[in-house]
Amino acid sequence: MTAPFFGSWCCQHMMAHEFETKEVEKYNVEFALYSQESYDGSAYVLLRRYDDKGTQLYDVEAGHCSCDGLEEQFVPKPTNIPAVRLFIENDYIFLHEPEAKAFLKARLDTLERQYPELKREVTNGD
Repeated sequence: MTAPFFGSWCCQHMMAHEFETKEVEKYNVEFALYSQESYDGSAYVLLRRYDDKGTQLYDVEAGHCSCDGLEEQFVPKPTNIPAVRLFIENDYIFLHEPEAKAFLKARLDTLERQYPELKREVTNGD
């Protein structure tokens, strides 16, 4: 599998450094994009983790202006494959990142085959 890092990130260590957290290590990174223009930046991260409920997907959306960075914005939220597909089609972060968009779509197809439960709806209890 090709590395899931796009934009300004090349590895999980670099991503953890930008977020200023080691929490990243608790997850499998399925996709990570950090897009920067001038001093502003936007990030989207898709994570997978196995816990007592089975395999779960989480995502992180973060951004900053010129005066800050991504620190303290690593807040994984439960998600599912349909929600991520909708996000891909509607969020501006993918506008100038066609390779990243294509990779994430293909990765979602693979995850859907490997973990059919990731299509289920996310509720507050998840």
